[in-house]
Amino acid sequence: MDVIRITLHSDLCAGNGESRGNAVDTDIVLTAAGLPRIPARRLKGCLRAAAGELAALGDEAAAYTVGDAMTESAVLVGDAALPQEAAFTAWLKQNPAWADHSRVEQLYTDVRGQTRLKDGVADDGSLRFTRVLGQYDPLDKTKALVFEAPVRLENASPEAVRLLEHCCAATRHMGTHRNRGLGNV
Repeated sequence: MDVIRITLHSDLCAGNGESRGNAVDTDIVLTAAGLPRIPARRLKGCLRAAAGELAALGDEAAAYTVGDAMTESAVLVGDAALPQEAAFTAWLKQNPAWADHSRVEQLYTDVRGQTRLKDGVADDGSLRFTRVLGQYDPLDKTKALVFEAPVRLENASPEAVRLLEHCCAATRHMGTHRNRGLGNV
């Protein structure tokens, strides 16, 4: 099994489509232990968009397989997780002081507020809060966070494998608010 390695170059909001009441309007995917994940559907959507862009630029393999290999079961992509997720989850189970996942969540994430401006003044009722995943590893602030997504290629043609490699290389942004400085990968 191969993996797609994703390195964060900015904070990320890979939204889960849910909110947390009045506290967070746009939330991210977190495991039961509070560790961040990038959902497979987000990753596959970004790869499919990259294939479309490559096809528009004249990549023959992308033009041929964008409707086939990336949407059929020849290429199976899983959720992207931290490489150390299993070890960290086991450690959390051994340390009851960390049983509350919100402590882990606070290590990796931050909540940002934003509002819409109208003539330089905040528009009433427009304040929204977004949970973002920090770019750096909270245990080593000199290292960017890295995620790994398992990939299984079942009877994939060489063209489909080449397309997947090109799509991975062409994917530079993912997640919500990527046009506002989030999600550079």
